[in-house]
Amino acid sequence: MQAKLETIYYYPVKALPGVELTSVDLVTEERLPGDRQYALAPSSLDFCEPRHVKKSELLVLMKREELAEMKLSFDLASQHIQLSHRGTVVVDGDLNKQESRQALAEFSESLLGTPVQVISAPGIGFTDLSHKSLSIINLASIRDLENKLDCTVDLRRFRANLYIDGIPAWDELKWLEERVSIGDAQLEVYRITDRCAAINVDPASATRDRLLQNLKKLRGNLDMGVYAYVRKGGKIKAGDTLSLIDDNIRVSGRS
Repeated sequence: MQAKLETIYYYPVKALPGVELTSVDLVTEERLPGDRQYALAPSSLDFCEPRHVKKSELLVLMKREELAEMKLSFDLASQHIQLSHRGTVVVDGDLNKQESRQALAEFSESLLGTPVQVISAPGIGFTDLSHKSLSIINLASIRDLENKLDCTVDLRRFRANLYIDGIPAWDELKWLEERVSIGDAQLEVYRITDRCAAINVDPASATRDRLLQNLKKLRGNLDMGVYAYVRKGGKIKAGDTLSLIDDNIRVSGRS
């Protein structure tokens, strides 16, 4: 099996469901366009001076599994969001307009039982790390986890930007400081992802289990997935092959 990019996701509102893309134009030294552009925060959070906000300061899945009950569609160009909860549309409007942001805040407040504000700022992405990068998950690692834990693991639990396949399970953890070519773009892997309790939330049922603890018991750590910088921008699409640049051989052919 050839190493390839299977799926692309971005998450317009941190902690809410992602949007699947068939292709995207990556920009050098930037995040995936629109990724974590907005966030739900307690009304008490001071965001008068835009800054990177730690996830512990926000309303996120690791603390509030109710957020997984929402479904959304989003248009990046118009910033139009349609958000539904248990089959009912609760927000339908453009998030660059105050009335739509207020509608999202008010519904979130009714769901979570706490005062909520919707925050955003030019150039700010509410990713777990302040660095402008992408997150990558190896589907073979998910399958290995499923086999060893004897359960089904929804890939959406990991909220990655790029889901890849065709390399051995956990091989992506060996890619630190490696450069990877995907489509017209080049990425540099710089950090292993240390998972948090967000992966305990099943996106299909909005219920919480112990996947994080089981990962730690199985592997001895919480490492799953990697972060990468975009070193050369360009178009990528689902189905593109991956290759390591330094040794000029396909990832799937590594010994």
